[in-house]
Amino acid sequence: MDSFIAVIILCGIALLAILLNFLKKLPKFVFAFFAVSIVVAVSWYAMDSEGKKHTNSFLKSNTSIADSLVFMEVAQNLVISAGETRFSLPVFLKGKRSSDCVRMILESDNDSLTAQSFIQNVHFSLLSSDGTRVPVTWVQISKNEQFSFPKSFVLKIFFDLPESLNTSDFRCVVENNSEITFRVPEISVGAVPVSETNKEN
Repeated sequence: MDSFIAVIILCGIALLAILLNFLKKLPKFVFAFFAVSIVVAVSWYAMDSEGKKHTNSFLKSNTSIADSLVFMEVAQNLVISAGETRFSLPVFLKGKRSSDCVRMILESDNDSLTAQSFIQNVHFSLLSSDGTRVPVTWVQISKNEQFSFPKSFVLKIFFDLPESLNTSDFRCVVENNSEITFRVPEISVGAVPVSETNKEN
């Protein structure tokens, strides 16, 4: 339930209890319960609003960075079936970077796919040669006029890799927990240097 709706419902029930109290005396614990519940619900709403504010700010900033990336193609014509798929993925830019990004064009024959179900069921990570696994930082699904989601869309996956890399060769691990098979005609990699991030700020 949305936090704002919870506050409205609790206030409405509390008001009804106050009106009912004029007809029949209600126990004090009933009003104590509503008082505590409303305080908790208002606190929940305040935290929820603050979280959404930070999330929107984060997405706006990172979307601007993502749109300025320059990518280099590294692979073509890959198939991501249900289960786990791994493929080689070089990282070209060394030195201080704010993030590294993998850009994929994905195609499917599933009309019922949504962005939310995709993010919930398809997970990504990077695996280095020494066995270190790097989880994804955030994911961006692009739906512009050149593509028709969900039949064809651009996926950008961001990772925070260490500044000093022992290797530039990684394997991208895709855990596809859906029943959908994705065709990937193009995979590219890019990175955002720290200097670019400073310009955005």
